[in-house]
Amino acid sequence: MKMEEKEEITKQEFEVLFNIEFMNITDPKTISSRLEISEKEAENILKKLEQKGLIKIEYRENKACSSQLTSKGSEVYENDKYLNWKLELGY
Repeated sequence: MKMEEKEEITKQEFEVLFNIEFMNITDPKTISSRLEISEKEAENILKKLEQKGLIKIEYRENKACSSQLTSKGSEVYENDKYLNWKLELGY
């Protein structure tokens, strides 16, 4: 029996997913400049999303260098409940 996933994400977390999936912006430095947050804050959001199983982060020299959505992340990204956020971001 499959449990229904009820995990919510914040608008800022969705913005990061949007940038990874739609804009192909996958590194913390570029994400931080797009969202106008610190690079450290961008890294923290990426880590949270990875802990939730929504993205996979690739590391080089112990530093996050790129990321991509997992199948679970794609399901969240495609969920219609986030359509308004997508449209606000220019989807």
